[in-house]
Amino acid sequence: MDTKILHICSSGIISWDGDKEYDRKDIFNLPYKSCSIDEIWIEKTLEYIPQEKIPEVLNEWKRVIKVGGFFTVIFPDIVKAVFLYKRHAISFEQLQVIMLNRYKTALTLDKIESLLIMRYGEVQEIFNHKKLKRKNVWQTILIAQKRNPSSTP
Repeated sequence: MDTKILHICSSGIISWDGDKEYDRKDIFNLPYKSCSIDEIWIEKTLEYIPQEKIPEVLNEWKRVIKVGGFFTVIFPDIVKAVFLYKRHAISFEQLQVIMLNRYKTALTLDKIESLLIMRYGEVQEIFNHKKLKRKNVWQTILIAQKRNPSSTP
């Protein structure tokens, strides 16, 4: 049995890894059966979604993940970007491009982690800029595993 991985990125392209299918889909209404995907990999996407729509899209993505499946999200941490600006690791122009000109939502590690905990019970692994030695990284990666509904607090 092939592992089915759904990759969602900012361009709206979704790839179904098992079939090497690349297509534009409505990320708020995925055309997949409930509990049919082993893993969803979200990259450079949440920051382009209006703040009020993030819970809705996270619920839809959770719907299609199998019990025991993984949800991975990569997003820019606004707190880290501001910290880098204050430390002169990035210029004001870079900060402006990162946070003001490009994104619809300012995300923080705490905010995304709390949204995932509400849906999955816990975030099993956190990989963020603090674990990297590079000083100009503001991306954060969170991984959560979908549990059986009866085992979620």
